[in-house]
Amino acid sequence: MKGLLLPGIGRDLDVPCDKAREDPGTEPRSKGSLYSTRSRISTMADTPLTGGSATRQPEEGGNERPVFEEGEMGGKKLSQDDFEVVGSLGYGGYGVVRLVRWAVDHKLYAMKSVDKWALIERRNTGDQRVVQRLADERDFYAFASHDCPFLVQFVGSFQSSKRFYFVLEFCSGGELLDRVRRCGGKLPLEAFKVYIAELCIAIDFIHSKHHAIHRDIKLENVLIGSDGHVRLTDFGCCKPNLNRFGGGTNSVIGFSIDIMPPEFFTGSGYGYPLDWFQLGILGFEILNGRHPFGSFSADPDDEQKWYPPRYNGDVPLEYQELVNGLLHPDPAERWSTLDRVKGSALFEGFNWGAATRKELEVPWLPPKVDESPKEEPGGPDNTALCRRRTSITDHYDPLPLRRFSFCYDQFTAKDVDVTPRSEDIHNTSSEDGM
Repeated sequence: MKGLLLPGIGRDLDVPCDKAREDPGTEPRSKGSLYSTRSRISTMADTPLTGGSATRQPEEGGNERPVFEEGEMGGKKLSQDDFEVVGSLGYGGYGVVRLVRWAVDHKLYAMKSVDKWALIERRNTGDQRVVQRLADERDFYAFASHDCPFLVQFVGSFQSSKRFYFVLEFCSGGELLDRVRRCGGKLPLEAFKVYIAELCIAIDFIHSKHHAIHRDIKLENVLIGSDGHVRLTDFGCCKPNLNRFGGGTNSVIGFSIDIMPPEFFTGSGYGYPLDWFQLGILGFEILNGRHPFGSFSADPDDEQKWYPPRYNGDVPLEYQELVNGLLHPDPAERWSTLDRVKGSALFEGFNWGAATRKELEVPWLPPKVDESPKEEPGGPDNTALCRRRTSITDHYDPLPLRRFSFCYDQFTAKDVDVTPRSEDIHNTSSEDGM
């Protein structure tokens, strides 16, 4: 069956990755990218920048200076000088993700940089919470990532005069999306079972231990670690302090609209069931190689057109039952707890204790990574810097964020309050002349 073109990707899931890159008129995708390439609803979309065309700045060198802000967490202050760049992992709307080697332990990590001017541009074009979301993402990594084996592990964060940096566990298996494509558009049933179980444990941890929702669970945001187990990543849309059914607003800025549940469109608010709905979409995609909605959204007006979704003929009924339960349009009826998933026919007799301890046999073990430094390929022109600002950013920090820096090597989150206060997020609208 022909797969549906996913928005922003432009290729079927059942097209092998290498062949897909050769198709004319498609945008190449960086292998192993930690950034999503799905379409996002944003007021930044297709908006020309004021003051000239954008230009991609060199990530390193120049007069970019480290910033050791007052109140920095951790006895060990991280900076770019602590890391050797080995290669490039991907590009995103805010910057780049690089493969680096840390001088402290000589191990490989992923370093995600976020350009400060890109955040300012996004904020000034309507996304007023973009900086707060960055702080929330850092907080969640610092507090939560080391307590769950299926979340990407956090090493630390720091900033320079131009960029914010996250240092994260390097997952050599890349994105689950790439794995699905290389398997011909869908995964074997046993792989589905293991990956879904591990993601259920991760989602339950986020909900029950931290009362938060991820809000962006999709193939691009699930990585495969060097041990073959999955890691949920990208907490930029994470919403803390929610109850079970309410608390989320219905702003569409920054969200992947094609994975949102019906309650997102009604204005009634949403809660934990949103993440389980997104897991249902992910599960359907890796079983069928296409999106469950077809040409429709999850808008309640379209409910009779997309629910229950149509499966390929080779998908067993117990797998369909699980995905249908996760995709139920009514959040009160949706399978939105770990216990409900455990009670399904698919997971009858399943060893959840072994799954939590990462003792299950993995479906695929990534090959060893070549650790020799490589010349970085040129990336898309997407860091949203204006030519008129290149001279300014060499000497001026446009977005200082106090208490952003953190090194997990020295302090655990339970020992130190790393949450930025509202007064720590500078309002720079008058300073940057916008």
